[in-house]
Formats: sequence, C-alpha cells, structure tokens
Amino acid sequence: MKIRLFFFASLIYLLIIAALVYNLELGNYIFNIFTFSLNLPISLWIILPAFILMLLALLHMSFYGFLKHLQFKNLIKDSKNYENLIENLLLKKRTKIKFKTQEFQDIEKLTHSLVFKEKTQNEKIDHILDILQDVNEGNFVDLKKYKLDFENEITILNEKNHCIQDNDYAYSLIKNKKDLNNDLELFAYKEILQNSSYEKIKNLKIKKSQEDILSLFKRYEMQNLELSLSEIEVLLSMNDFDETIFLQIAKMLSKKIEPQNLIALFKKLQDNNIKVKRAYYYTLAEFGMFDELLNQLGNNQQEFKDFQLVLFLKEHGKKFNLDVLIQ
Repeated sequence: MKIRLFFFASLIYLLIIAALVYNLELGNYIFNIFTFSLNLPISLWIILPAFILMLLALLHMSFYGFLKHLQFKNLIKDSKNYENLIENLLLKKRTKIKFKTQEFQDIEKLTHSLVFKEKTQNEKIDHILDILQDVNEGNFVDLKKYKLDFENEITILNEKNHCIQDNDYAYSLIKNKKDLNNDLELFAYKEILQNSSYEKIKNLKIKKSQEDILSLFKRYEMQNLELSLSEIEVLLSMNDFDETIFLQIAKMLSKKIEPQNLIALFKKLQDNNIKVKRAYYYTLAEFGMFDELLNQLGNNQQEFKDFQLVLFLKEHGKKFNLDVLIQ
C-alpha cells in the first residue's frame, strides 16, 4: 500500500470516528499522573490511540520504503556494474567489480562458472561443470536426463567420444547409410576407416573417396590393417585415381607384397587404365625388371623421361634413388 494513500485513508477514518463520538456528547475525561493532569474530550481520548498507531504505521512504512529504495538503487548500480563485468570478461581484463546485492553476487558466481568453468557451491551447477569437464577430456557420459537436442554441441562431442571408445557403436551409426549427412556421421566414418577391420569397412554402403582409400593403404603399410591381394585390387579399382595416387600406392605396396604379385597386379590394372602406367613402370624398376621396363617404354623418348633417366643411369652403373627420381 502506498504511504500517501494509507495516510489519507487513515485520516478520513479517524475523522469519521471522531465525528460519531463527538455527537454522543460524552463530556470530558481528566487524566492524572502525579501532579500532571490532562483534561480532554472523551472523543479525543477515543481516537488518540488510533492516531498514535497511524503515526507508528507511517513511520514503519516510511522506514521500510526507504530501505527498499536503497535496495532498488543498489540493484540499478549492480546492473550497470554487471554490464562492465561482462565487458571485462569478454576482453579478458582483470576485474575488481564488487556487487552490493545478494542477487547480483549470485549472478556473478554463475557468470564466472560459465566463462571460467569455476565451481559455484551450487550442487546442480557444479555437477554440470564436472560433466562438461569429462566430455571435454574425451570421456563418454550419460546425458539422457538433461534431454539435450541431438544437434546440441555437447551431445555431438559426447557422441564422438562414444565412437572413439566403442568402434561398434560408430559402425552402428552409419552401417545403413549411403550418404553422410552431418559432422557426427562423418566423424564415425573416419573413425571406422582408422580403426576398424576391413571386414566392417567393405560392408559400408558409403562410396569411398581417394583420400579414404589412401588412408586404408597407409594403415596397411603401417601393419595396422590386413588386406588380401584381391581386396587390394578391389580398392584400386573402385575409384578413378590420378596417376600420382596410383604411384604413391605402388610405393607403399612395394614394401608389403611379393614382387611378382605386385607387378602382376599393376600390369592387370594398367591394361584397363592408362593412369596406372607410371605405377606399373615403378614396380618394374623397383624390383629390377629393367629389360621389361625398356620393352614397355619402347622407342618413345618424349614420354616418361624420368624412367628413361633411370634406365640410362642403370646402364652406366650409376647409383640413384628411385623414389627421388620418380615422383
């Protein structure tokens, strides 16, 4: 209730009571205490306690109104200080801002917890901070109770952690997919290429790019993936590589496959794909089949000059690094 409204309502009430009592003509009453005496109409004696109560009520309301005014004033100051706090945090400046109200002191703690991941002594917030730390450290956490959207950044990161920790789970996400529709599916696919057996990889319906197949051959070179000769042939046939990639793969396979098998494989491939010729010629040179290389090159001196140089150096007994000459 507003003080002014209370004052006028109380005053009208007292006047009405005073008028009613005055009409009763009750006379006067003398109040004596020691040598002091006070002679007043009884009507005044009746309304005097109510008047005193009204004054006390006005004082009470004024006092708490003043306190509320100070609190509101502090809230306004704190709201401006909060803007300064946000500005300082964004600019990573040290801040010495102090808030006067408890509300903004609590908000300051929550803000710091968001920016710096600091504990707030709020059990619910602190538990969420612990979960975020686990997720950011690469752990998989059960987030079902928080009902996060599947597109939520935290959900996606947590699902990626799940894929890393459980390759079967990564496979389950994309085993029936023909196309990769989001970042998580792409991550699961890359995780399978890097860590799954070829049995799983070949069952995927997703078309493999040059980079994907090259990564498989790198795993094979590092003895992190088992491939049969027929599987290697399938991989080399499923994508239209450029001649540089074929050559790169030939260099990797030369360290892993028996010479006669590798030469036969690339000879078969080059019969159907001209881009395989350089890789085939490399296998001939790598395994010392220089007569066959000379026969394949024929009398054309304009093409494959680097291989012509290899034959020249070999003929004259010069040492050379095949991998450096053939790029």
